[in-house]
Amino acid sequence: MNRRPVPFLEKLVRASAVLTIGTALVIVGYILLKGIPYLRPSMFSWEYTSSNVSMLPAIVNTLFMLVLSLAIALPAGIAGSIYLVEYANPKSRIVHLVGLMVDTLAGIPSIVYGLFGSLFFVRFSAWDCRCCPARSPWPS
Repeated sequence: MNRRPVPFLEKLVRASAVLTIGTALVIVGYILLKGIPYLRPSMFSWEYTSSNVSMLPAIVNTLFMLVLSLAIALPAGIAGSIYLVEYANPKSRIVHLVGLMVDTLAGIPSIVYGLFGSLFFVRFSAWDCRCCPARSPWPS
């Protein structure tokens, strides 16, 4: 069936898209206008001290962790998906279990996993976390 969308709804969707993109551009523009005057070349030096709070080591470490995570997760994920699609019996228990796990992971926001992981490592692992930003609010 080739149905023409309702003109009012089409205009409403377009207006919503323009409003969303416009709001995002205003927020990014505001941040850039207020933040660019405070950027200094010393903020991008290799040495991080208490007097020179450089962002470059944090940026480089973030990129390094990204590449390392991808180097570990990508081959394992591709190999697992190839096995499940090409070799595993579609009615097997492992295919059903993996499908259930993927659906569960997709349905829960990542912040919930982060908070659970923080709670587990800080509270139940009994780490001494005096410098940990996710320190447990409960007394030990």
